[in-house]
Amino acid sequence: MSDAAAFVGRFHPLLVHFPIAFLLLAGALELLALRRRTGPPWLAARFPLLVVAAITAAIAASAGYLLGTSGGFGGPTFERHLQLGIVVAIGALITALAAWRRQRTGAGDALVRTGLALTLATLTAAGHLGATLTHGEGYLTDFAPAPLRTLVAGLSGAPAAPASGRRAPARSGR
Repeated sequence: MSDAAAFVGRFHPLLVHFPIAFLLLAGALELLALRRRTGPPWLAARFPLLVVAAITAAIAASAGYLLGTSGGFGGPTFERHLQLGIVVAIGALITALAAWRRQRTGAGDALVRTGLALTLATLTAAGHLGATLTHGEGYLTDFAPAPLRTLVAGLSGAPAAPASGRRAPARSGR
C-alpha cells in the first residue's frame, strides 16, 4: 500500500463522525415529521441531509478500507466491522435515493423511514465493533441496559456479555 493511501486511511476515525451526525439528524427530523403533517420549512432539510450522509458514509468507508489494508487490523471483529461499514454506506445511498423519490413524487415516507432505521441499526453495530477494535471488547456496551446489549450483540454477531463492573477510563494520548 502506498504512503498516500495509508495517510488517507488514518482519517477514518475522524471521518466516521460525519455520517453518524448526518444520519442521526435526519432520523430526528423524520421523527419530527411523523408528528406534524405540515411542518416547518426546515423539515425540507431531510433530503439534503441524507445525500450528505450517503456521500460522507462512502468517504468514511473508503478511508476505513484503506486503514484496514494498511496493516495492524485483522480477525473476525475487523472483518465484520468492514462489512457493516460498507452496508451503512450502501444503506445511506439507498435511503437518499428513496428520499429523492419521495421529494419528486410526494410518496414513500415508509420506504425512507425503513431504510433510515435499518441504516441506523447497522451503524450502531458497526460503531460497536469499531469501538471494540480501538478501545477493547465491551467499550460501548459495558454500562448499557441489558436489552440494548442483547440488541447490539445480535446485530454485530458478538456475544452478549453481562454488564461488568466499573471500567477504568480509556487512556488518552493514543
